[in-house]
Amino acid sequence: MCTIKICQQKYDQLIAELKALLNSSCSFLFSAIVYGSYCREEIYSVYSDIDFLCIINKEVLYQKEISVLHDIVTSLYRKYKIKIHLRVRNLSDLYTKESGLFDCGITSSINKLRDGILIYGSSMDSEYLKYIQSVKEEEYVLNLRLRYSNLKYQNRALISLEENFDNCSQFEDMLQYKCACILFQLAELICYTYGSHFVSSEDALSKAYLKTNNKYFKTAINIKRGKEYVILSHFVATIDELIIKHTQEISPDHLTLLKRIVLQNSGHFDMAGQPIVNSTNIIESSSIRYKSSFISQDGTLHIIRNSKYEYNK
Repeated sequence: MCTIKICQQKYDQLIAELKALLNSSCSFLFSAIVYGSYCREEIYSVYSDIDFLCIINKEVLYQKEISVLHDIVTSLYRKYKIKIHLRVRNLSDLYTKESGLFDCGITSSINKLRDGILIYGSSMDSEYLKYIQSVKEEEYVLNLRLRYSNLKYQNRALISLEENFDNCSQFEDMLQYKCACILFQLAELICYTYGSHFVSSEDALSKAYLKTNNKYFKTAINIKRGKEYVILSHFVATIDELIIKHTQEISPDHLTLLKRIVLQNSGHFDMAGQPIVNSTNIIESSSIRYKSSFISQDGTLHIIRNSKYEYNK
């Protein structure tokens, strides 16, 4: 397994090339963002993929447009051997839920608003924030229930994972990676269940550990790095129990807490008159990463965009 530094450089090169390809051949897109672990600078494993969202402001994709996207994704995979998890959505999906409440729900929108990096077209930040503020209690509850349910069956699917591998070593590596991914997602859901924002996976894992006192949340990053191993039967049973327990803790009262989000550009000042730029580590404009965030004492999530945040229209 390669070091984090080597992995990060490789991912940076892929994203830079992806951005260039989109700008040269994808004028049919309204917007394109990357989000997830890459944007949080949390590449802990060579198995980490790129979460890539393309948005179109029309009903359908034409054959030529599909071919262009296919060629971009496949050519970059051949070159870098990094999987790109592509989603193509309509601009209206956020409100119509045609791609599913799970896919376009409040938790997904918070994640994309907090972590998403625009690499082509128009920013969706204001749309995500507007949507989050408009979410009703029953929609929030349903979104969390669906996400817990999906994670429950991902967890149980680990039981037959070995059947997909002829090589025992490959199976062990992938098992640890998938277990860690489940832990990361579960930590995130536990935070959202109690109305708690987080700024990174490490932050979410720490808060989930405080809620559960379960040691898996303390070792999740090392598991993802392949430095610690899990016993399959114990892991699946433990996670199954945690999911069932915290699904029962979902309360519409916590939605108000999650709506406490402030989106701002660097150089602004907080309510106490202190420069926001001194409260967090603003990412340099020369980087592909243009966002940072912090949580104030009252639990409000502050999402800060570099003043040179790019809108590649």
